[in-house]
Amino acid sequence: MSLDNPKCRFDACVALTEPYKPQGEIGEKKLPAGSQTFDEIFSRWYPSSFEKLADAPSFCEYVDLHKISLDDSQRITKIYIPLTSR
Repeated sequence: MSLDNPKCRFDACVALTEPYKPQGEIGEKKLPAGSQTFDEIFSRWYPSSFEKLADAPSFCEYVDLHKISLDDSQRITKIYIPLTSR
């Protein structure tokens, strides 16, 4: 996959302990603290669900990432919360 492919878009998040100045193809985006959706899942749904979390990470599927013209607020994201089988 080429870095100059206009259909390739990827955000990665790291916590920095020192100031960093983006260089080259690397940009910077500040994310607000927390996520309202994950807060709702783990503070409201999960405690009353009687489900048990599996020993695996939650992850997101960005369904329409290929639609470059969409604003982030219009995108569809599926959130997967791994649960144990009963």
